[in-house]
Amino acid sequence: MHVKRVVVSRYGPLEPIDASFAPFTVVHGPNEKGKTLLLDALLRMFFKDELKRHVKLFGNLSRVSETPEGFVVVATHAEETKLASDATLPAVAPSPISPEDFRNVFLIRDSDLDIHNETAYYGRVTEQLCGTRSRQIEKIL
Repeated sequence: MHVKRVVVSRYGPLEPIDASFAPFTVVHGPNEKGKTLLLDALLRMFFKDELKRHVKLFGNLSRVSETPEGFVVVATHAEETKLASDATLPAVAPSPISPEDFRNVFLIRDSDLDIHNETAYYGRVTEQLCGTRSRQIEKIL
Protein backbone atom coordinates (compact mmCIF):
# COMPACT_ATOMS: atom_id res chain seq x y z
CA MET A 1 0.00 0.00 0.00
CA HIS A 2 1.23 3.51 -0.71
CA VAL A 3 0.00 7.08 -0.61
CA LYS A 4 -0.89 7.87 -4.21
CA ARG A 5 -2.31 11.38 -3.91
CA VAL A 6 -2.58 14.00 -1.19
CA VAL A 7 -4.87 17.00 -1.38
CA VAL A 8 -4.77 19.46 1.50
CA SER A 9 -6.84 22.52 0.75
CA ARG A 10 -6.45 24.09 4.19
CA TYR A 11 -4.32 23.35 7.23
CA GLY A 12 -2.92 26.24 9.23
CA PRO A 13 -0.17 28.12 7.35
CA LEU A 14 0.43 25.22 4.93
CA GLU A 15 0.04 26.25 1.30
CA PRO A 16 -2.68 24.23 -0.51
CA ILE A 17 -1.24 20.98 -1.86
CA ASP A 18 -2.43 18.63 -4.60
CA ALA A 19 0.37 16.14 -5.16
CA SER A 20 0.66 12.66 -6.63
CA PHE A 21 3.26 10.31 -5.19
CA ALA A 22 5.14 7.32 -6.55
CA PRO A 23 5.37 4.16 -4.41
CA PHE A 24 8.60 5.59 -2.97
CA THR A 25 8.68 9.34 -2.47
CA VAL A 26 11.06 11.56 -0.53
CA VAL A 27 9.81 14.94 0.62
CA HIS A 28 12.69 17.29 1.25
CA GLY A 29 13.44 20.98 1.15
CA PRO A 30 14.53 24.00 3.15
CA ASN A 31 13.35 24.67 6.68
CA GLU A 32 9.96 26.29 7.19
CA LYS A 33 8.54 25.20 3.83
CA GLY A 34 5.81 22.87 5.16
CA LYS A 35 7.34 19.37 5.21
CA THR A 36 6.47 18.72 8.84
CA LEU A 37 3.05 20.36 8.50
CA LEU A 38 2.32 18.06 5.55
CA LEU A 39 3.19 15.02 7.67
CA ASP A 40 1.10 16.40 10.54
CA ALA A 41 -1.83 16.81 8.15
CA LEU A 42 -1.38 13.24 6.87
CA LEU A 43 -1.29 11.92 10.44
CA ARG A 44 -4.50 13.72 11.32
CA MET A 45 -6.19 12.61 8.09
CA PHE A 46 -5.11 8.99 8.56
CA PHE A 47 -5.73 8.46 12.28
CA LYS A 48 -8.15 11.20 13.44
CA ASP A 49 -8.84 10.93 17.19
CA GLU A 50 -6.63 7.85 17.65
CA LEU A 51 -3.61 10.18 17.74
CA LYS A 52 -4.47 11.38 21.23
CA ARG A 53 -3.11 8.08 22.59
CA HIS A 54 0.20 8.47 20.73
CA VAL A 55 1.39 11.95 21.69
CA LYS A 56 4.85 10.72 22.78
CA LEU A 57 5.59 9.32 19.31
CA PHE A 58 5.11 12.58 17.47
CA GLY A 59 5.90 15.33 19.93
CA ASN A 60 4.00 18.56 19.54
CA LEU A 61 1.02 18.00 17.25
CA SER A 62 -0.77 21.05 18.62
CA ARG A 63 0.96 23.64 16.41
CA VAL A 64 -2.19 23.76 14.28
CA SER A 65 -5.49 23.43 16.11
CA GLU A 66 -7.71 22.83 13.09
CA THR A 67 -8.48 19.64 11.24
CA PRO A 68 -6.94 19.48 7.77
CA GLU A 69 -9.35 19.84 4.87
CA GLY A 70 -8.75 17.57 1.91
CA PHE A 71 -8.35 13.89 1.17
CA VAL A 72 -5.78 11.15 0.61
CA VAL A 73 -5.83 8.39 -1.99
CA VAL A 74 -4.05 5.20 -0.95
CA ALA A 75 -3.36 2.38 -3.38
CA THR A 76 -2.72 -1.31 -3.03
CA HIS A 77 -1.85 -3.65 -5.87
CA ALA A 78 -5.53 -4.26 -6.55
CA GLU A 79 -7.35 -1.00 -5.85
CA GLU A 80 -7.31 2.65 -4.88
CA THR A 81 -9.19 4.04 -1.90
CA LYS A 82 -10.03 7.67 -1.26
CA LEU A 83 -10.08 8.40 2.46
CA ALA A 84 -13.07 10.61 3.03
CA SER A 85 -13.20 12.97 5.98
CA ASP A 86 -14.77 10.31 8.23
CA ALA A 87 -12.53 7.35 7.22
CA THR A 88 -9.26 6.33 8.85
CA LEU A 89 -6.30 4.48 7.40
CA PRO A 90 -6.61 1.47 9.74
CA ALA A 91 -10.19 0.96 8.49
CA VAL A 92 -9.13 0.64 4.84
CA ALA A 93 -5.61 -0.82 5.08
CA PRO A 94 -5.23 -4.43 3.90
CA SER A 95 -3.19 -5.16 7.04
CA PRO A 96 -3.21 -3.49 10.45
CA ILE A 97 -1.38 -0.15 10.68
CA SER A 98 -0.98 2.07 13.72
CA PRO A 99 0.37 5.58 14.26
CA GLU A 100 3.58 3.94 15.52
CA ASP A 101 3.91 2.09 12.19
CA PHE A 102 3.40 5.40 10.41
CA ARG A 103 6.13 7.00 12.51
CA ASN A 104 8.57 4.21 11.69
CA VAL A 105 7.84 4.22 7.95
CA PHE A 106 7.19 7.85 7.08
CA LEU A 107 9.25 10.00 9.42
CA ILE A 108 12.98 10.41 9.64
CA ARG A 109 14.01 13.29 11.82
CA ASP A 110 17.49 14.77 12.14
CA SER A 111 17.85 13.19 15.57
CA ASP A 112 17.22 9.74 14.02
CA LEU A 113 20.29 10.27 11.83
CA ASP A 114 22.56 11.54 14.60
CA ILE A 115 25.85 9.65 14.75
CA HIS A 116 27.63 9.45 18.08
CA ASN A 117 31.22 10.74 17.68
CA GLU A 118 30.69 11.58 14.01
CA THR A 119 34.34 12.51 13.30
CA ALA A 120 35.64 9.13 14.45
CA TYR A 121 32.88 7.33 12.53
CA TYR A 122 33.72 9.04 9.24
CA GLY A 123 37.43 8.44 9.86
CA ARG A 124 36.83 4.68 10.22
CA VAL A 125 34.58 4.59 7.14
CA THR A 126 37.11 6.52 5.05
CA GLU A 127 39.91 4.17 6.09
CA GLN A 128 37.85 1.13 5.19
CA LEU A 129 36.72 2.50 1.83
CA CYS A 130 40.07 3.93 0.75
CA GLY A 131 42.40 1.40 2.33
CA THR A 132 44.31 4.14 4.13
CA ARG A 133 45.79 3.65 7.53
CA SER A 134 45.63 7.22 8.80
CA ARG A 135 45.10 6.21 12.44
CA GLN A 136 48.25 4.09 12.35
CA ILE A 137 50.16 6.91 10.64
CA GLU A 138 48.96 9.39 13.28
CA LYS A 139 50.23 7.06 16.04
CA ILE A 140 53.65 6.84 14.40
CA LEU A 141 53.86 10.60 13.97
